Amino acid sequence: MLCANVILNGLTNVFAFQKAVGALVSVVTEGPTPIARAANLGSFAIGTLKGEGEVIMVAPLDDMLDTIKPIALLKVDVEGWERDVLIGAQKLIARDRPILYVENDRVEKSCDLIWSWRGVGRN
Repeated sequence: MLCANVILNGLTNVFAFQKAVGALVSVVTEGPTPIARAANLGSFAIGTLKGEGEVIMVAPLDDMLDTIKPIALLKVDVEGWERDVLIGAQKLIARDRPILYVENDRVEKSCDLIWSWRGVGRN
């Protein structure tokens, strides 16, 4: 869907990678996406769709520094995995000092998200 939207909108500054981002290199197996009924496909946290389906590579954004051009904004909305994304993007944040637009809607993870990565990207 991302690639279709990029093409339909004529965007030339978007690069799509078929992987997830997180704190560490890992692999997640995800069940099939429920497309038979109406659903918010952006509301599923990685690893929550049970069953056999797709093998998803997870890698820190910092592992892609040579590929990622300088950025001005980092938007993170990953259904509870925001802290992991930020931890895996420490070098990117330090390099580019982008505006961080981070979803923080999980009460049980909110404090840890705010405090545990304080100083990420700062010298």
